[in-house]
Amino acid sequence: MSGPVRPPLEVKESDDSVEVRPTNVISFDSSDFNITKSGTTATITTGGTAGTIGGSITEGQIAFGAATADSIEGSANFTYNASQVNVGIGRAPSASVGRLDIEGTGGAYGVVRITNSGTGRTLQLTCTDDEGNAAPDLYLLRSSASPTAGDYLGDILFAGQDDAGNTHNYADIRGQIDTPDDGDEAGRLEIRVRSADATGTSLNSWIRLLGEKNGTQDIMRFNDDAIDIDFQYEDEDAGVLVYFDASQKNVGIGAVPDSGVERLHVQGTGLGTLVRLESTDSDEQAAPLLELYRNSDTPAPNDYIGEILFMGNDDDDPPDAIEYTKIRVKIDDETSATEDGDFAIRVIRTGSLRTMFRIRSSEIIFNEDSQDCNFRVESDDVGNMFKIDANENECGIGGAPVAGEGTLQVINDGVYTDGTATFNTYIVTKTEVTPLLTGAEVKNTLVTMDYSGGAATPTISSGSAGECVTILNINATQTVTVTAGVGLTFASTPAVLNQWESEKWVCYKANNWVRVANES
Repeated sequence: MSGPVRPPLEVKESDDSVEVRPTNVISFDSSDFNITKSGTTATITTGGTAGTIGGSITEGQIAFGAATADSIEGSANFTYNASQVNVGIGRAPSASVGRLDIEGTGGAYGVVRITNSGTGRTLQLTCTDDEGNAAPDLYLLRSSASPTAGDYLGDILFAGQDDAGNTHNYADIRGQIDTPDDGDEAGRLEIRVRSADATGTSLNSWIRLLGEKNGTQDIMRFNDDAIDIDFQYEDEDAGVLVYFDASQKNVGIGAVPDSGVERLHVQGTGLGTLVRLESTDSDEQAAPLLELYRNSDTPAPNDYIGEILFMGNDDDDPPDAIEYTKIRVKIDDETSATEDGDFAIRVIRTGSLRTMFRIRSSEIIFNEDSQDCNFRVESDDVGNMFKIDANENECGIGGAPVAGEGTLQVINDGVYTDGTATFNTYIVTKTEVTPLLTGAEVKNTLVTMDYSGGAATPTISSGSAGECVTILNINATQTVTVTAGVGLTFASTPAVLNQWESEKWVCYKANNWVRVANES
């Protein structure tokens, strides 16, 4: 009896792309499968020394990354968590991570390396939440149990190659811990750019932000590595609005600062207000304050406190910058509690600055350098209400003085005439029997005597050449007779004055008097 009839063995791909029938031999790739035999039984497995496929993969997971080359197997190096809907590389993903959790120890190219061979975006972070505070976040976390000041928190590096094929970091953004103290934490953020100096190229700190710590002030530093980096802020026309010149250690507003300016150089057309100091406080004492302060521990007389210079060019080719006018303040006396100042206005004259006006604690001086410089004061209708003619050494009141007519002249309608001036008489009243006329009372004065208790005898005590005094008796019943004081000489005999009688005495030389008029 013959055996059962069996159809020939068929081997094919699931998509029918390959079909072999009849088949006598089935060959397995030894790198992926192991074949063992026991009698007439062949056992095919994916485990063993030759290789594995599948491994310990469980439902809902995809894993790879075993040491065996060209293998797919279960591993914690790549884990898909179906319930969390996220993926972990290098670790099981945390439930706090939305999609991708990567852990590694770094390497020459970092933990993650992305290469873009095109011109499109290399990495895009997108947030689709409608909340106002929702946005894509790039979170750099340094997880350390023992943080210290200066610890790096993360870098964003911008690298490229030079023309010799060497790779360099051309710029970076770096975060650091400034202080990790609990409750007083402060951070740093730096923007560094590669620049060259005499020793080569290096990354230098161009902008550094420091947070407040221990009560100190927050600060933004530019050029923190103190290299020769200028700073320019442009206006809308690409012109210089602000310029910091590092090598000159000065600042320009409106243009690059001149090397001759120590700190601040403001430039403009001058057609409008170039600099304005404005106070907006309503307090009655609030006003813009411009302070010039000489901070010296060893002040001394004639030390300059400050100057305001008024500069302009001359007609030379090229022109020279000239100090045409200067306001200068100096120390006159630095002694504590008795300090004195010295204020001067100087104007250029015949090529040199001359002191035209000066105020000191003890005097006010005009034309201190004794120049041929006139002085005049105008009134509403008269241009020379008071004028000093320096060349003639004469003064005019009411008009310019006429040469040769006297040191002090009174001008009426532009003409010098004797008698155009009116002077009020200085009157001194005496009611004593023997009053003493002091030096101050015999300077062109009228002394009225009104003593009713008997004959009065006023005494002239002293006299300087040019002084004069008139004695008038206004008492109806008593007489008055002038007497000479000690050391005085009378060249005339005094009269006995009755009511309404008077006499004038003139001092023609020191302590020598003469009677020049007697009126009754």
